[in-house]
Amino acid sequence: MKYSASAGASYYSGNVDKFDAKVTAGIQRVDSIVAYDVNGKFVYGKTNGDENNCGIDAIGKLDFFQYNRWSPFVALECKANEYKGYYSIFSALAGGKYRIYKKEGVSDYSFSLAVMYDRADYTPEKTDLSKNICRLSFRPKAVQKIGDVLTLKDVFFYQPAINNFSDYVVMNTLTAECRISSYFYLCVGYDYEYRSKTPSADYKNTDSSVDVSLKFVY
Repeated sequence: MKYSASAGASYYSGNVDKFDAKVTAGIQRVDSIVAYDVNGKFVYGKTNGDENNCGIDAIGKLDFFQYNRWSPFVALECKANEYKGYYSIFSALAGGKYRIYKKEGVSDYSFSLAVMYDRADYTPEKTDLSKNICRLSFRPKAVQKIGDVLTLKDVFFYQPAINNFSDYVVMNTLTAECRISSYFYLCVGYDYEYRSKTPSADYKNTDSSVDVSLKFVY
């Protein structure tokens, strides 16, 4: 079992342009037969006493036979941030992961393909977007440790709608973790999200953020 929590600040650009506070928490169990990973992120911010950012992103995932070259997985995810155009997006995923290369404690390179179902509740009362969408999810992932204290991680998602490839989501998360003690890490991250279709013309297609946080791992 591994437990983690972090607190820090983020600078956002896109539908939200400001500095905000961010907290995360996670629980992970590594196992050769069934492994699970549950983590969540909460961001909140006000300007002049008025709330202008409030977001939740939580995911739970089950990996089966994760040390095999091929391994299946299922996952559930929930996102909520009305300032980005949706009250909630609930997603269910099922797919498989192919491990390209792994060296324990040093490198982990993999690629996954999944089918996902999105159920969305958008902020605008009227929108042309469907509340129920089936997508494909392509995800390459790279984790590389450099030296004794620095670890780089990059996770990229491309998620087109199955019936309309012009409706797609691109996400990329790049993280650098520097170990400063046995349990604490200094983390710097960059998140990028692009949605080809928005609920209305009032919302931007692109959101990004730069995060700095202190992470505790036990």
